[in-house]
Amino acid sequence: MRRRRRVLILTTMLLGGILAGGSLAALWWLRPSLPPPEKADRDQLIGWLVTRDLAEEPFQTRQALARRLEEEFRGQVDWEATGRELSLAQRRQLWDNLPRLLEPWLLDKVDGYFGRSEQQRPAYVDQVLDTIAQWRGVDSLRPEKVEEDPAEAESSGLMAMLYGRVEAIQQGADPEGRKRVGQFLAAVQTRWFLRAVGGLPKRQ
Repeated sequence: MRRRRRVLILTTMLLGGILAGGSLAALWWLRPSLPPPEKADRDQLIGWLVTRDLAEEPFQTRQALARRLEEEFRGQVDWEATGRELSLAQRRQLWDNLPRLLEPWLLDKVDGYFGRSEQQRPAYVDQVLDTIAQWRGVDSLRPEKVEEDPAEAESSGLMAMLYGRVEAIQQGADPEGRKRVGQFLAAVQTRWFLRAVGGLPKRQ
């Protein structure tokens, strides 16, 4: 009887936490299981971002998740509508997880760049730039509102995260790895400049 009473109290506390706005700890106990990222649909991919601590996941899982997110969210995405479906705790977990995805995503792009011929690389870099432009909308999901100061918004958004991960990757890589990342970033920056100033089309 006493054991059943403790179980009932624990269950009530968990349900109460969810009804009151919930905590990730409570959701962790009661969440449904998620399929591997390779087999997840859009809602399940969001589930990975808002219920899992990706710092505890292996690199291969984070890489697969980054690839599926790019694939699933290619094109027009209503980020603000997505944000309205998330609680504050879920937004915080998502924002904590994003840096964990940027490293495998970037290394994947570096490999893709060097796996293509010189003639194919400009079009590939265009795809990377289009993806970055699309995903900058995720800034609207930040858990805390940023004042209407462009400099402040830029310093706390997705691009600031990306720059931070680039520095971490280069510091942790061997000389050849640093060289590859540096060459890829130089190609991205050059292509971005040509598109912005030289009037190049987004895709060639």
